[in-house]
Amino acid sequence: IAESNELVMYFTEEYKGVSLADTRNAMELQSFMIERWVRIHKIPAHTVYFEDMLTNPAKEIENLVDFLSLEDVDITKAIGNVDKR
Repeated sequence: IAESNELVMYFTEEYKGVSLADTRNAMELQSFMIERWVRIHKIPAHTVYFEDMLTNPAKEIENLVDFLSLEDVDITKAIGNVDKR
């Protein structure tokens, strides 16, 4: 997989030698900063949970379309693009 997936190769090389704990801490800090920025600046936000997208992609995509106030959107291709491997 790593040979055929540029994203995997990027992370493999970019974070070589970085512990999982350090990676987790960095992700938690980034998440905290984003949540704070959204809250302070009163920016409308919509959270999509990975598990919900896998279990009910149609509902999650419809919720996202509603949040973005999009009209006349055909979500069939988007639903078909959800990889449930």
